Amino acid sequence: DMLTILPNKLYLSQETQAVKRNPEMKAFVTPEDVEYIPFCDDFGPFDITSVIFFSCTLTDEMDAHRSKRIVYLVDTDPRRLTNSVFLLGAFLMLTRKMEPGQVWAKFSSIEETLLEPYRDASFDPPDFALSLLDCWRGLWRAMSLHWLALPTTRPTVWGQIDLEEYEHYEDPLNGDITQVVPGKLIAFKGPVDLGSSMYSDRQGFRRFSPSYYVQVFQHLGVKTVVRLNEECYHRSAFENHRIRHVDLPVRG
Repeated sequence: DMLTILPNKLYLSQETQAVKRNPEMKAFVTPEDVEYIPFCDDFGPFDITSVIFFSCTLTDEMDAHRSKRIVYLVDTDPRRLTNSVFLLGAFLMLTRKMEPGQVWAKFSSIEETLLEPYRDASFDPPDFALSLLDCWRGLWRAMSLHWLALPTTRPTVWGQIDLEEYEHYEDPLNGDITQVVPGKLIAFKGPVDLGSSMYSDRQGFRRFSPSYYVQVFQHLGVKTVVRLNEECYHRSAFENHRIRHVDLPVRG
């Protein structure tokens, strides 16, 4: 069976062979570059760069095969199916300006047991379930505030998100920094006192000193650092560069 997403244009299906045998259809799968790397037992949702890359790839596929019906082939595994539905819903919001309720209506016929709520990044039993609708509402909020929008003059700038800068700093080799609220809030890997070294590679991981982040934060306009984890560096490493430092430890 196929689920109609956009009549005569876009469909969702798990029937791989049937689609590939039909000359009026063009199979589409999640691009290999769109991959969620879990921390623990988490499995998504994807970050904004993956959402944008997926949307651009699917748009190009639809444009290249206008005479055919594009069928997004998805896995039966609940987690993989959930991620596919999330991406396709985000595509509808970004490219068709559908609101979260309209997007959910497209997938409401999918049995609830076939999908799995998102969870926190741990191995403990989850105590909160993040639904697809929750994720789409967050995306819609970002769009309504113009944090996220289709590019106009520069193809790499989507609203207030510069994809090149976002991907650069998100890389674990460049600081593992994620922009949460454009111009207001970032999340980053806790630094470690490494003496005079800016970073250290050990056991397959890169650790960064406060001095590395000071340079990046001055570029990004960061004024305050809030430390949530254990003390692995002295706060003066930031305060000496006029970056306010606050400790707000989260107890496990």
